[in-house]
Parts: sequence; C-alpha cells; structure tokens
Amino acid sequence: MAQKPIKYNGILILTDEPEQLTAVESEEWEEIEPFLPMESFSLSEKFLLQLINCQFMILQENINAGRFVDDLVPSSESKDNRPFYLRESFPWTADYANKRNYVKELLHICNQSQIQRWRKIKKVVDVSKAKKVAEGVYSEVFIAQYKMETVILKLIPIGDNKLFDGCCISSFREGAAKLIALKELADLSQVEDGYSTEGFVQLKGAMVVKGRYPSSMINAWKQYKRSMKSDKVNPALFPANQNFLLLSVENGGISLKEYEITTMLQAYSIVYQLFMAIAVAEIRLSFEHRDLNSGNVLITSADWHDIIRGKFDGSEVYIYAHGARVKIINSSFCRMTKDVSSMYFDWTSNEEFFMGEGDFEHIAFQTMRKINRNTWRPFWPMTNVLWLAYIIDFIHDRLKQLNVGSSEDHAAFFRHFKYLYRYASAWKWIRDHIDNHMKKEVIEKAE
Repeated sequence: MAQKPIKYNGILILTDEPEQLTAVESEEWEEIEPFLPMESFSLSEKFLLQLINCQFMILQENINAGRFVDDLVPSSESKDNRPFYLRESFPWTADYANKRNYVKELLHICNQSQIQRWRKIKKVVDVSKAKKVAEGVYSEVFIAQYKMETVILKLIPIGDNKLFDGCCISSFREGAAKLIALKELADLSQVEDGYSTEGFVQLKGAMVVKGRYPSSMINAWKQYKRSMKSDKVNPALFPANQNFLLLSVENGGISLKEYEITTMLQAYSIVYQLFMAIAVAEIRLSFEHRDLNSGNVLITSADWHDIIRGKFDGSEVYIYAHGARVKIINSSFCRMTKDVSSMYFDWTSNEEFFMGEGDFEHIAFQTMRKINRNTWRPFWPMTNVLWLAYIIDFIHDRLKQLNVGSSEDHAAFFRHFKYLYRYASAWKWIRDHIDNHMKKEVIEKAE
C-alpha cells in the first residue's frame, strides 16, 4: 500500500504560564479500528495494536477513578516567577514581563550580546569542509567543526516570516524552545533528585548568525541534493539578512533504521537504554518525545563491556552496551515542563497530518491524538510507551531480517515485554521490572 507522507505542520509553543491539571470528562472509548484487516497484520503488529487498545482501557480507568499523571509532574517550590532559563543575569522586570523581546531572550540563552555575521564565527565554527548529512522540516543538518571538534551542526532559519519560498521559518521564540529542549535533555546526564541518564545527545554550543550560507555549505547542500531526494529550498536563495540558529551537538552515530544488530543481548541493551533515558526524562521533565521512530534513535559502536551509567530513584544503574551505545535525537515535537515553563508542539488544527494510512508510524500519531483528545499541552506519558512498543516491534522485525537469533529467541524477546501494555509510563515499567525481570547480563542496579 502506498504511504501518504507525513506533513509536520503545526506550532511550537513555549509558555511560561503554570499548567493546571484538571479532570477530563469521562466518555466511552472505542477500540481503535485497524487500518488494514486484522489477519493482514504480523504477530509483532498485533502486539502493537493490543498495546494501543489496552492503553485506552487504562486511560479510561484512570479517568473514571480520578487518577491523573501528577505523580510524574515535577513540583517546584520556587517563588521566582521568572522563566527558569532567564533567571541568571537577565534584566527581568514587571514591565518587561508584559512586553517581552524574544530576540533578546534567545541571544541571552546563547550567551551572545548581538547576532553575529558568519565571518565573525570562523574561529569557533569551521564549515570549510562541511558535509550535509540530513534535513528536517525546519533545519538542514551538516557535519562540521565546532571548537576543533567534529559535531553535527543544525541550521534553523529564524525570523518573523513563517515561510520563505515554501521553507518553514521558525520564530525567535520557537528557536529558543528548540534550544531549551536540547539543553535540558542534555543536562539529564547530571544527577538531580536521584535520576540521571546519558541517553540524549549532548549540546556542544549554540549561536545566532546572520547572512548568506558560506559557499562551502552551499556546495555541500548541492552535493546532497544530487545524491539524495530533497524538496528543500536552496539556501543560496535566502536573503542576505536572514538569521539562523546554529545548534552544535555530538555525533550520535547512525540511525537504528540503518544499524545492523549483531546479537540478542545487544537488542535488549538498545531497548533498555531507551527505556532508561525516557523514564528519567519523564520523571524530571514530564517529557514526551512524541516522535520516537527508528530514525530518531542513533547508535555508535562501543566496546562489548562498555557501561552506560545512570541513576534511577537514587540507585546507580549500569547498562552493558554489548557493542551499541544509544542516543535519542530530535526533540522538535516533544513536550516538557520545568518549573512553570512548558514546551509542546501543537497539532490541533492540522487535520491533514493525521490522515495517513497503512503503517504504524501513522497509527502512532493518530493514537496520540486519541489519547490526549487533540490537546497537546498536558502530559500523557503513555505516548512514550506507545513509541517504545513501536521500537520493540521494529527491532523484532529487524532481528528476523538480519537472521540474528532463533525463532525461539524472537518469541522470547516479545514475551519479555508482554506486560508493557499494562503501563502508562516508561518510568513505572522500569520501576517494576529492574530488580527481578530485566536481564542481569545487560543491566544491574547497585543496592
């Protein structure tokens, strides 16, 4: 069946108003209708549909019982009503709060006094040998040098106009939201309240620049265009006064979609690393990824006995890499909360986005909307469980494709996660399984 492309049209919202957790009116939930006859689904696909249906049952039970997700929402005892990202040396006043300057705020977060020209940043960002490696709805992605280190460099056009020749332009406030999300997820590597994870890409630096792309990047863009299908506008067409947000992040490796898993234990390690990262982000940031497909999971090769360290509920946790170190990327469509500030991508008015058919990525998006009733600000961590089930399904099929393990191993892999459908968050699944169920040759928790 031909797939209808997903169009990511929506609004990225950063709000500094406290979120009010209110009851949702109860209604009857209908079992999700498969987009293909049930007999056409594989065993793994039926597993995912079962999880979707059970998530709706759990949601209905929680609503009927008056239970909500506030046990996972970070509480703040701070009396400071300034946004947390503007509390350090930013001239915040009551008058300013009523008339904010988002250009000034983004520059503050980037530790800049003014927007720089490309030629002024050559000593920091070296793009002379840049290579374009990917593109997103709002960005171009290159490999370049930042402070003499090889990094992934994301270029996001920002300004007052929403579109330029069909290219999406982010506002300065949206740019700030993207940067804040990257920074906060990277900071999860630092222990706070008994939790930490290394599972998100690290932010190396950020800055705002003005002017045309350097010629080396135009050449890299053209080379990518010749070898890959691309509908992006040629960046040489941007006006000379175009602003860009540059985000330098660590190179997290190749995508799970391309990665060749070599052993069953490596498959378990990849899933455990993802669960751990998402669980920590849930508890510390009320985080939903909302687009955790196989292209947004990156893997680098590691030594077989390398250990990925983290903290869960105050205890040290060690995950053995078994040759694969996992990093999660692309927080563009996530939601998170810190103090009184929340960030989320609002798809409320984008009906076309949910009209795709025939694959489980479309089903996942449609299911998210059914879970949150098309209200995208509240925190519903069961969407993370949905995407993790998608990843489990993907890895299961990938193991068969690569002839890794036996049919009995594949069945055992599914059985290992068979009660996932009972859980409304990754954090609760880890909490209930880390001591007695998860494989000790892959994960250990210090007493």
